[in-house]
Amino acid sequence: MGTNSQTTDTLISSPPVPTASVSAGSSGIGLVDSAHPYYLHPSDYPRMNPVSSVFDGRGYGGWRRAVVIALSAKNKLGFIDGTLVVPDADSGLQRAWARCNDMVLSWLLNSLSKEIAESVLYSQSAKDPWHDLEDRFGQASGAKLFQLQKELSAVVQGESGSFMVTNQAAGKKFGDSKGQKGSYDAKKNSGICAYCKKLGHSIDKCYRVHGFPADFKFTKPRKF
Repeated sequence: MGTNSQTTDTLISSPPVPTASVSAGSSGIGLVDSAHPYYLHPSDYPRMNPVSSVFDGRGYGGWRRAVVIALSAKNKLGFIDGTLVVPDADSGLQRAWARCNDMVLSWLLNSLSKEIAESVLYSQSAKDPWHDLEDRFGQASGAKLFQLQKELSAVVQGESGSFMVTNQAAGKKFGDSKGQKGSYDAKKNSGICAYCKKLGHSIDKCYRVHGFPADFKFTKPRKF
C-alpha cells in the first residue's frame, strides 16, 4: 500500500495506510487491525447515514464538511479522496478493500436525497459519486443551477397538466354544445311540413294535402 497523505479538506487529511496491521488469511479478507482503514466496527452497517441531514441539492458546503468529518472519524477518507486504491491481486486484500468501499458507498447514498442518489447509484467506487457531486455542486452556481432546473421542471409539469385539463374541459363543452345544436336542429326539422314548408306539422297531417276540416277557421279569406 502507498503512504500518500493527499487531503480532501483543508483541515482533515487521510492518514497513511499502515502496511503491518493487516495479515491476509485464506478467506481473502484477513485479520484487520482496528487502526487500519479496512477495519469495520461491529456497529457499522450499510443503511447507516453518517450525517444528520440528507443532501437535496442545497447547502452542499455544509453537507460536504459533515461527511468529511464523519469519514475521518471512521478512518475512511481514503475511499473518497482516491488515496486508498484497489490492492494488488497478490496482496490478498482485495476483498477487504471491496467490503469497505461498498460500506462507504452505501453511507454516501444514504446521505443523499432519492433524486440525487439515483443519479450516482451505479458508481463502482466511493470516490466516483464524491467527485461527481463535487463537480455538480462544488460551486454555488452549480447548486443554484440544479435548484433552478428542479423548479423549472415542476413549473413545466404544472403547466402541462393545466393545459390538458383546460383542453379536456373545452372539448367537453364543445361536444355538449354541438350535441345540443344537433338535437335542436333535429327537432326543428321534424316540425316542418315537406309540402307547405310551414312549422307545426308534418306532411302526414298537412291540411293542404289531405283537406281542411269542416269546422276549420281561416285567419285570412280562403282563395279558391
